Amino acid sequence: GTAALQDGTCVSVCRSPLVIYNGICSNCSSTCLTCSIVYNNCTSCNTSSTLPYLYGNTCVVTCP
Repeated sequence: GTAALQDGTCVSVCRSPLVIYNGICSNCSSTCLTCSIVYNNCTSCNTSSTLPYLYGNTCVVTCP
């Protein structure tokens, strides 16, 4: 359950910036600029987007 398909090969870690999502190597969630391990575990946010601030591992509109 932890392997993903990348270029026809099973991998346990996807090439950056891709992460494992539903068994394939995928881009980060659109709410994240960068992410870690899973697609919606944000590590940074797009400061020019509508969700510019990182709170925990989520990009938010304003700091809570």
